[in-house]
Amino acid sequence: MNKSSGFKCIISGYFFYAMLIIAFFPMFNICLFAADTDNEEAVFLYKAQGKRDPFIPLVTPEGLIRSFEDEADKSGFYLEGIIYDYSGESLAIINGEIVKKGEIVAGMEILDIEKDKVVVLQNGERREVLLREEGR
Repeated sequence: MNKSSGFKCIISGYFFYAMLIIAFFPMFNICLFAADTDNEEAVFLYKAQGKRDPFIPLVTPEGLIRSFEDEADKSGFYLEGIIYDYSGESLAIINGEIVKKGEIVAGMEILDIEKDKVVVLQNGERREVLLREEGR
């Protein structure tokens, strides 16, 4: 083997390694960026207060157009749902907030949460707010 063929072999080796680095560098770089995005947590916050329930049809079974304007009563208190627990740790969804017994919402103290109603104290007067059936 002469001197020029040895030199060509060394150059070919360097060229081969350079091509490997160039070929795999973009993939390595993409992997680094992909790993960084895993640490970020996507946050989506939807405020349903004041909006109609999207699962209630706009048209009644009788073919009438449903009105959603009077969803909240005059006090601004709207009972959206109840998460009932037999052990007494029930929760209610009122004006878009999740509340429990003893908390105050819309100026009313939550006295009790039952399967189909919430008992509140408003201006010293005990009041029952019934959970409306879906679609009514």
